[in-house]
Amino acid sequence: MNSVTFPSRTSFVLVLAGILVAGSGSIAVAQVPKEEAPPPSATPVPPAAAPLEDKKLDQYADAYLDIEQIQVEASAQLDKADNEAAAVAIKEKAEGAIIQAIERSGLKLDEFNQITEVAELDNDVRRKIADRVEKRRTI
Repeated sequence: MNSVTFPSRTSFVLVLAGILVAGSGSIAVAQVPKEEAPPPSATPVPPAAAPLEDKKLDQYADAYLDIEQIQVEASAQLDKADNEAAAVAIKEKAEGAIIQAIERSGLKLDEFNQITEVAELDNDVRRKIADRVEKRRTI
């Protein structure tokens, strides 16, 4: 098994999409199957989610870094899993840990997902998140 996938819930897919969105080219993340999204110009930014407060972006970046570590650990465990039941248990444990990491950051899962959706459509938000993530890595 070479990649981590968590196909259990739609909202959880958005969480993982956030990982892909928040990162820059240098961020290694699990490959997650993703539905084709319409071009950004065809999809408006949800008004309830914009503009995002700096505090929310900081919380998102904190959650992102925790989630990234959880995925690294889960991926290593999945590489060693010798059966499907073990792999499912690893994925479920990682999913729970990711949700806890989001909540520990001060965000609710739906807030994290909303920020993810905005970041998918808004290059400025995506850049702000990536800047925060990189800054936290250097601390």
